[in-house]
Amino acid sequence: MSTTPVRTRPKDRRQSIEAAAAGLFADRGFAGTSVADIAAEVGITPGAIYRHFSGKEELLERIVLGSLARIGEVVDVATADARARPRRRSGPWSARSSMWPRTTGPSWARTCGSATA
Repeated sequence: MSTTPVRTRPKDRRQSIEAAAAGLFADRGFAGTSVADIAAEVGITPGAIYRHFSGKEELLERIVLGSLARIGEVVDVATADARARPRRRSGPWSARSSMWPRTTGPSWARTCGSATA
């Protein structure tokens, strides 16, 4: 009695396909990448791609939307951090720093050639 091993798909197959497609799209462009190229990169058949996605267009849409979502998360974290921190009033480029150019007073007037200095 011979038993055929049962093949199971990895749980992250969809993510693997997206990652492979993103890399190939970046390297070869959307038009220069085929479903067969993506399948070969993942180590599956082109038909297996269609179990997860309707085609290259859906793959590109998922990649772009996923990237935009990650960018949004980074912006949210960065802006939340900025709002949580008190504003910095001193430092090399603050208005009170000696490194900041003086825009008022006699020395500035002389620099500008003003007759009021």
